Formats: sequence, C-alpha cells, structure tokens
Amino acid sequence: MLSNYIKNTLSLPRIVLDVFNRNNDDYDKVNNINNVSFDSKNTDLVIPPQLKHIHFLNNTLSAIIENPNSSAPFDFILKDITDILKAEVGALFLITESGNPELISITDQSQYELLKKYLNQLSIDSNYNAIEVHNQEINSSFDVKIIRMSDNKLIPCGVLLLKIPKPNSSNLSTLEIESIKHALSGILSSIQQADMSKRSALHEERSLIARELHDSLAQSLSYLKIQVSRLQSLINPDLSKENIDLTAVSGIAEELRTNLNISYKQLRELITTFRLTLNSENLAQALEDSVEEFENKCSISFSLDNRLALIDLAVDEEIQVLQIVREAISNIVRHSQANLAEITLSKDSQNKISIIIDDDGIGMDESHTNNHRHGMIIMQQRAHDLGGKFRVLPSSLGGSQIKVTFLTKNKRET
Repeated sequence: MLSNYIKNTLSLPRIVLDVFNRNNDDYDKVNNINNVSFDSKNTDLVIPPQLKHIHFLNNTLSAIIENPNSSAPFDFILKDITDILKAEVGALFLITESGNPELISITDQSQYELLKKYLNQLSIDSNYNAIEVHNQEINSSFDVKIIRMSDNKLIPCGVLLLKIPKPNSSNLSTLEIESIKHALSGILSSIQQADMSKRSALHEERSLIARELHDSLAQSLSYLKIQVSRLQSLINPDLSKENIDLTAVSGIAEELRTNLNISYKQLRELITTFRLTLNSENLAQALEDSVEEFENKCSISFSLDNRLALIDLAVDEEIQVLQIVREAISNIVRHSQANLAEITLSKDSQNKISIIIDDDGIGMDESHTNNHRHGMIIMQQRAHDLGGKFRVLPSSLGGSQIKVTFLTKNKRET
C-alpha cells in the first residue's frame, strides 16, 4: 500500500540484499579457506587485501541491520574505513538527486573545512591522492585521498575523503582502496536509489489523494453549490411570501441534506481508507482490517478469501479495490439483513482480477434500489476507473452478489 510501498522500497534489508547480490562472486571467494590465515602472534584472522572489503561489508551491513532507524551505521562505516586504511580523519558524502554532495558522516568535525575543500578536486594520482590542492605543500605530513563512487551505470553516488599520514598512505595498495570503494559504492548507490524511489512514491501518493478528493468530494461540493444557487433564487427577498414555491424550496433543502450526508460519508470513508493504506503493510492486511472493523459493528459473519499476490495490483488499483470492498460490505451491513457474507479476490489464467462479494440477505429488487443507489454508483464508477465491469447478480447464498472484474495495469502494460 502507499506508505508501505515507501517503507518496503526503503527497507534496509532491501539495501542489504542489493549489496550482497552485487558482491555475490566475492562472497564465494570467502568460502575458500586458502584465502585466509591466522596471525601466529595474536590469533586474529588475517584477511588478504583483495578480500578486505568483504570483512568491511559484513561489519557494515550488520550495523545497518542492527540500527535501521539511526545514522549510527554511517558513523560505523566511516570508523571502519579509517581503521582499515589507517586514516586520521574521514568524511563520507552522498550525492543527492540534485547532484550535490551531502555530508553523511565525519570522524572529526573540526577537520570538516579542510576536507570540504577537496570535494571538487579532480586531479588525483594513481593512488587516489589529491595533487597540489589549495597550496598544499608537497612535503606535507599527510595525503588527502579522494575516492569517488558510482553505481553500475557510472552515475555518481558518493565521495569518500580521507586524511592519511604519508607513511600510512604510501603503504596502502590501490587494490585495498578499490576493494573498499567497491563495497561502499554498492551501499551508497542502493541508498541513493532508495531515496529516489521514496520521492517517486511520495509523488504518486499525493497524486492519488488529490485524484480521490477530486473524484468524490470536489464533485459533490460542486453539486451542492448549484443547489444553493437554486435555493437562493427561490427565496429571493424581492419576492412576496405568496410567490415563494415552498414545495420546491423543501425539495432542494432535502437534496442538500442528502448530499451533505453523502459528502460527509465520503470524507469519512476516504480518511479511513487512507489511514488503512498508510498503516497496513499491504492490501491483504488492509482488507483484513476492514473486515474486522465491520464485524465489530454488526452480527454478520464475514469470510475473506484473498488469492491475490502482493505484486498483482498497482498502488492506485489497490486503493480502488479496497474502496469497492468496503462500500460493498457497508451496503451489506446497512441494507441486506444478512447473517453471512463472503469476499473473494482472485486472478484467472488470463490475468483478469475478480472481486466477488456474496451475502445471504434479502437481495436487491426495485423496492431496495433507492437504498443501495449511492453505493452502487460509487462501486460502478470505481470499476469503470479500473477499466473493468461491475455487475449485481443473484448469489448462490440466497442474497445478492457484487462482482467486479478488470485487467490490472501491470498486465495491460506488458
């Protein structure tokens, strides 16, 4: 559902999987015992330079999983890097969607101004050292390494700046630096992509809410404005009491009352639906929550048989389906006098989605048409918006059956 789509897109396990997939071949190397050895002096595991980023990656991802809502993992990442590369200070920047570097973490804030000067420096030697930047003396006691990272499509995703004492810097091999760069690029590019997905999901969510408000409340309010204008013309103060059509005034007032009630119901239903979609993990959970909500309001026994997979529907289609099901259940509760209702959602071999709601109530005939009219119009309109069909049929349970069928966008676009 909406915010769950955002949460799922941004979930750290997703980032973990992305990075692990990108480094899958490297992890295979770890399984070869000949690649590692033990230091006889301190019994620590000695990791070859070409596998150091695997050790680093393991620690990094563990920190991310253990601190999913904290900036601490990035501090951990940078500390691990500075320890591995024997740097005095490190600063890690993420390249934002606008292309600007954003500071994620720095090991010593007092060194920020010094390191920031190197962000736009392009001249580096073969070992990533900045070359004569901002009057830096050749015999300076430190090197500043500028490690620019990109994703598989060579789109910049981050910059790592390291201030390293010259003796330590000269002892570092390019392979060691590149192994760290490779691992860190996977993490930062996944975070960058997740941020872009979040923005896209937020835009989609806002567009969906705006469309729902326009299609329901905006149209109802426009109709009410027209009725108010009619009413004003009938009770014009220039007219004598004898010339005022009280029957017409009463009729318009009744229409206003009815449509105000409908608008209020629409507003409450939209608030409920969006609250469900924001709080539920997916459509299945939102449907279960809806059934439980209505069961608590009446004595009808509901059964829900949802056979749709999580990927079967687009986000806006999930909202429409939830609204159709809720409107159908609401009609059953208010009008059907049923004891049992069954809700079934399925997909056939031609990928057509079916929503079927049956009840064992009194059914629908001409005498009940007006009671159900507004709910029928709402469901019919939503079925139309889905590009599908809406039908009211006799139910095998003895009451009525609401049936909506449509082909999901996910299949129409393939």
